[in-house]
Amino acid sequence: MNNLINIDFVKARQEADKLEQIANELERLTGSEYASAMGQLREGWKGDAANQFLKKGGILEDNLTITVKKIREVVSNIRGTVTKVEKAQAQAQAIVKNKNY
Repeated sequence: MNNLINIDFVKARQEADKLEQIANELERLTGSEYASAMGQLREGWKGDAANQFLKKGGILEDNLTITVKKIREVVSNIRGTVTKVEKAQAQAQAIVKNKNY
């Protein structure tokens, strides 16, 4: 009877890697392309509507930055959990092995 919880550690790490890539891409887009587009708008568009739009654009940029941070926290949690579960599983297997002399 197998009482172990089966977790695909490789798959969990791959998914964490994919999430990290998403965070990196969002960060890149926010830091370069989005900032560039907002800068061009700032230069070429004046008035109250422009100011309101740019203010909302700043809020969106802040939200994207927060999202990137949260994605990275999830990645860290996945990786940390995988490591802890692997260690616990190895310890459990060692205990079972030692009891079955």
